[in-house]
Amino acid sequence: MTYLNSAHLSFLSLHGLTQDQVIDGRFMSKKDIQHEAERQGASFYISSSPCRKHGHTLRTKAGHCAQCDTAKISYQLRSSSAGHVYAAACSAKGWIKFGYTKNPVERIQVLNEHQYASCSSWHLLHSTYLPRHAGRCELEIHARLADRMVQGLGYYKEGKWQACREIFSCTDKEALNIMKDITHKFQ
Repeated sequence: MTYLNSAHLSFLSLHGLTQDQVIDGRFMSKKDIQHEAERQGASFYISSSPCRKHGHTLRTKAGHCAQCDTAKISYQLRSSSAGHVYAAACSAKGWIKFGYTKNPVERIQVLNEHQYASCSSWHLLHSTYLPRHAGRCELEIHARLADRMVQGLGYYKEGKWQACREIFSCTDKEALNIMKDITHKFQ
């Protein structure tokens, strides 16, 4: 992998990334980079055009400089990783929480233990395992329901107030229909 220089290798090592997660995109169009990254299961690529800020060439699949904004790394990995997209219901309040997790049963237990959004009666309504893009699927569900997001909710985690941004006001039936519609595109 001659396209990875010592600075790239050091950066990858520092952030727990492997060379297999990076493709050489220096001589590809944006469309070809997307296709090749999907084909190889890569989340990053080396660009022929350095970023404007510091001249880095390691990019996320979306084209953002992974070295200037390392938060993009976790976002990229979460977006493209495998997992369960789930709908949890708090029937007492008429709320649905859509999320992504490695273990939906354990996640429901944590929601109840933390009294997520001041509710301790969350139950799993539906869960679909996706071999990749579970995070992206979750975000698409949130975007579809953006006008039904319940605002101003939160909970305490390790003594700090955390805002809840994944709670929506919809029926169980609506939640199931949206889940099926959107997860189907990712299977």
